[in-house]
Amino acid sequence: MHVSDKFMKSILNESLKTSCKDNLDIVTTHVHCFLPENSIEFITYISRLKEPFELLELNDYCIVPYPSYIESKINSDVLADMGLLPKPKYLYGKVVGDSSYRDYNPYSASLKVNVLIHDDQNKMIHQEELVKHIEIQKINKLEIDYLKTAKKEQNILIQDLQNALNIQISENNFLVEDDVNDEREKEETFKKELDIVSNEVITKTKPKKVDFLNK
Repeated sequence: MHVSDKFMKSILNESLKTSCKDNLDIVTTHVHCFLPENSIEFITYISRLKEPFELLELNDYCIVPYPSYIESKINSDVLADMGLLPKPKYLYGKVVGDSSYRDYNPYSASLKVNVLIHDDQNKMIHQEELVKHIEIQKINKLEIDYLKTAKKEQNILIQDLQNALNIQISENNFLVEDDVNDEREKEETFKKELDIVSNEVITKTKPKKVDFLNK
């Protein structure tokens, strides 16, 4: 029989509340012995908070600490000029997964984050890092100056393309209308010429009246 995760979670909550001290010690020892260190750290950190912890969802933007090895590969002044430095020793990033190979789980103790840094040509690039969930601070995408500037430039480009498209459509409509008028004039001219020819044919082929009385 399958038991839902929600049901098991509620049982575990109640069990921990009502368990006697000895049994609770068994639970904590089991957790300490069999859970990964980052999971224990996550549980310990969350349990000591006085306010709700905000879990990060897939595609959330965030602030994360510098990975230790990356400091020698980037220039904080360049990042600041690009609008990619939230504060000293921190980077902007985007959540792209968790530490497992299954579907994303926001309860994971570690998350995969694409940190936003620069390359040798001072262009923005993404670099995937595995970061502890408790070290990640969720932010609004619009707090990132680089993305605000990029969005503004994108909007300007879209507007320029739209204006160019409107001009092209207007020119095409004018050409189509001009072609229609030309065709209409040709049609009217053809009708006139046809009427002239028809009248000439009728005149030439019109039978002459014969006066039989005077013949």
